[in-house]
Amino acid sequence: AAKGSEPSREPSRGEPEETPRRYVEGGEATAGSEGEPSPTRRRTDGPGNVQNTSGNVQSHRAGSPDADADAGFNDDGFRYRDPGTLRAWDLECARSAARTLVGLAKDRVWLSNHPFEIRVRRELVHALAIEARTHSELSDLLPTNLASESNDVDKVLTQVAVYEPPRTLDDKGKYSLRPDMWREFDGFFHRFAPADGESALRNAVTAYIRSRKEGTLEEDCAWHPKDMLAPPQVAPPPFAGVVRFARHPSIAAFVHNCVCYLHERRHEPDLQDIAVSAMALAALALDDRVFVEHLRDVGGGESTGMRG
Repeated sequence: AAKGSEPSREPSRGEPEETPRRYVEGGEATAGSEGEPSPTRRRTDGPGNVQNTSGNVQSHRAGSPDADADAGFNDDGFRYRDPGTLRAWDLECARSAARTLVGLAKDRVWLSNHPFEIRVRRELVHALAIEARTHSELSDLLPTNLASESNDVDKVLTQVAVYEPPRTLDDKGKYSLRPDMWREFDGFFHRFAPADGESALRNAVTAYIRSRKEGTLEEDCAWHPKDMLAPPQVAPPPFAGVVRFARHPSIAAFVHNCVCYLHERRHEPDLQDIAVSAMALAALALDDRVFVEHLRDVGGGESTGMRG
């Protein structure tokens, strides 16, 4: 040991060795119980010391191919981990969290006592956005309190769907969504399972492209991809200030990490979905008109825009 410095102390027998902390963006991060580094935080130390997926610290010469391979970073110097090295539920958890935040900010169905017809209409539109369905399939998908009113449901069904008769003796007639009903489609519908949400959004984009090819003006299309970023309606009291969370620094950090992660891994479907939710939160946070209107209803002052 050099003069004046304390000699290094070996950990005592039975004393667990402290796991180094490597990810500090957004605040100091504690080591995970399984030694897993954060999947979204940046690597803050140099390439000489990196933490691999097992939580062990290895020293390598800067620029060494072995160092890049062991650390999970390729020659391009990716700052976020390869999604393939994450635990199976990591991206699903982030995806669900992002959609929940958007739903909290935008969904107004459960904050008001909407009439029966509006609630049924919303359920039918989003069930048919996924795929064409038979009458019995739609009945099974509706919440029990709505499906029990079968006569009223059938009345609404004729307004939002087109019946396609069976083509063969073994086939069944199905209902498909009317083209103009895509205007009521919500890509963040709270009852979508992940796979169903992907199918519905894919069908919405297909319907939009078809409309454009048929000569429909962009502003006249029933649904437009930018509708995913549309601001929400003002929530009724006492929930009018619910959107304020979108401007919290932790949300800004979450949005930043989601978008930057996708920038590195552009062909990862889960990251694409997460980033869309993140952009919806960013659009909400950056829209001063939304915040002025919402905060006025709760007696708050006018909000200033985010800076960054």
